[in-house]
Amino acid sequence: MGEVELSCLAYVKMYLHGCLFPRCSVNGLLLSSSPAGGAVCVTDCVPLLHSHLPLAPITQLGLTQVDVWCAQTQQRIVGYYQANACVSDNSPTPCALKIADKIAEQCNNAVLLMIDGGKMSPDYRVPPIVMYERKDTRWTLKDKHTIMLRQWEETREIANQLLDSGDHSLLVDFDSHLDDITRDWTNQKLNAKIAELASPANAFTAALPPGGGTVSIVKFTWISLTARGRQQTVKSMSINHMLLELHRMKRQWLRDPASTNIEIQCLTDMTLR
Repeated sequence: MGEVELSCLAYVKMYLHGCLFPRCSVNGLLLSSSPAGGAVCVTDCVPLLHSHLPLAPITQLGLTQVDVWCAQTQQRIVGYYQANACVSDNSPTPCALKIADKIAEQCNNAVLLMIDGGKMSPDYRVPPIVMYERKDTRWTLKDKHTIMLRQWEETREIANQLLDSGDHSLLVDFDSHLDDITRDWTNQKLNAKIAELASPANAFTAALPPGGGTVSIVKFTWISLTARGRQQTVKSMSINHMLLELHRMKRQWLRDPASTNIEIQCLTDMTLR
């Protein structure tokens, strides 16, 4: 099996699902809008349950509903994710293996992703995920070098920003939808919020000259961030990345003002048209 790419949207929703129900096991389905064959690109996910995960009828109902929706939106189910209630346990449960097997019957390169609850700290620098692939009839650990999560720092900060603002409560899983069918399990509002935070166009507002014009290129070519006595210098940092870094350091400063010093020097390169 080849590479697997995990999108910002898919990761953030999985992460928020686990954070929304920290004392429960949660699960969901991984979706792709790319055609079958080649690398697997997980572009979205559907949070399913936060209670009674082994209950077959509810799981089957969720799978059927998502399958119908995928057919209408040109997507396909390519995997399954789960976070166990016990944060020290990130091994697949019999329930996880059973559902993943069912998905693998329809998708040859399906993946099984377990969220490592013990590493879901806002400041943890590595994606808290463990991924499995199916070889013959067994699920085996996937080589971590074949798992890609592009722009991980930005993705991590978007997830933390949604937690800080309380917008993680926008997430609706299929379980919550069954309790109140007016709630949207496709999470269009949350999807739009994540897309807004991930968009460079919404990360910076530039003051334009009196003659008008629009900013087509905005780039920070030098920035220095000093925190806890450690200096980080980044060249050619994007505006979006820079603001997310500042947001992270702001949270750190709020926790411990005395130990954090922020010094920023920047040179901007703008092209107006």
